[in-house]
Amino acid sequence: MKKKILLLLLISICPLFLSACVKTDTDIVIDKKGNATFSSKLLFDKNIESYMGDALNPEYYKKNSQDTEMEFTKIYEDGYVGIKSYKNIKNIYKNDLSVLLDGSYLTPKNKKFLEVSKSVFHKNIKINLVSDFSNMKNSNGKAIDKSSAEMITPTFRITIPYKAYKNNAQYVTNDSHTYEWKPSTTNSNEIILEYNIINFLNITIFAIAVLLLISAIVLCLIKKQKEIYISLFAISGSLLLYIIIFEIVCFIDNIPKLSVIENVLKQATEVNETEDTYLIEDYRTTPAKKYHFFDDKDFSDVFEFKDKGVSVYKFSVETDTDIGNSGEEKFSYEIGRIYINPQDSKKSKCAYNYMGKFSGEKIDYFECSESQFIKSLPKIAEVKKKKFNEFKKVLEEEKLLDFCGMGDNENSPECARFKGKDWESEWGRIEDLHFSYLAELRSATLEK
Repeated sequence: MKKKILLLLLISICPLFLSACVKTDTDIVIDKKGNATFSSKLLFDKNIESYMGDALNPEYYKKNSQDTEMEFTKIYEDGYVGIKSYKNIKNIYKNDLSVLLDGSYLTPKNKKFLEVSKSVFHKNIKINLVSDFSNMKNSNGKAIDKSSAEMITPTFRITIPYKAYKNNAQYVTNDSHTYEWKPSTTNSNEIILEYNIINFLNITIFAIAVLLLISAIVLCLIKKQKEIYISLFAISGSLLLYIIIFEIVCFIDNIPKLSVIENVLKQATEVNETEDTYLIEDYRTTPAKKYHFFDDKDFSDVFEFKDKGVSVYKFSVETDTDIGNSGEEKFSYEIGRIYINPQDSKKSKCAYNYMGKFSGEKIDYFECSESQFIKSLPKIAEVKKKKFNEFKKVLEEEKLLDFCGMGDNENSPECARFKGKDWESEWGRIEDLHFSYLAELRSATLEK
């Protein structure tokens, strides 16, 4: 995410200096044990160093990073200055790397950085990314133009433990199995890399089983040493049974599995087939997918979006109460949200009292799982509904006051209660009630 922030900050400064004044260099190294190192450099021409302030301060990144294990250092390299981020990842085949790429120009084509499929004799690893700068914006919030994009020089590099049998890399170093891409910044690019990890243990077991089986058959045919060939049949049969069971387990493991929340969303209608912009946080818009439930009593909408690279699902209720003068927009309130832990979804982070990123109010995050969160929604929905019904009375009084304050309406029967009262004082009273009851609605939560 910080890479993206810096790019947006500097795009408008670069034209004052050199072309290609921004360089991004991402390096991923995977060893034979499946562990990996991730490092990324964001480099700027030294001529603009004085404009950057905290943008070159490693402590600023440590403080704002969602990933507490990520390390940041300031570096100088060939006339450039920048920030290097670095992290070690254990068992990359189980811990997804996608979150580390968020905010960059790289996006996994099928959600995950690595697609792993297993069989008896090998494990197939597929990396399929899309490189696209077209959705990046400049400091004015507008999409960067072609000339601005050309000022960025990206490099993406992967080192794998075995030679790839399929790739579209522009540069390949065969001795270290390193594959490098320099994607275009003006066109969308696909990055493809596939390799196999041979399961020598299973190959050996299968070979021994076949050899023992052949030996047993030979002994059986010559009708000698009956006890030996019976034992050989038993051993070889057991080994072959192991191979069959292993294959069945691999087959089951390769079947795509939906998470608890994904199963919930299957029951909804996706309002937007492509990403649209919805107002997710106060004072800012966040690209999100919206899912609408027509028959659900606990919640009506789910928004799926990213916050600092983490997948977030916001569950909310759209009421039948109009807001605004048009009467077309309905009042909605949030009942809870969950931040999915990319390493372990059972240790995700939840909140029922989210007040807005810039509200300054304390949010009671707690560790949760997807299933735990979904099961808790009926209870918190009921709590929120009671608070909303109290707030709804204020909204109705607010609408009435607005009606009575217009022209000839003050003499209407329903406006008699305001007769002789100071309109400014009444508006002040209603506004105070509005914010007070709204705060109670938002902060309503459950005991953990």
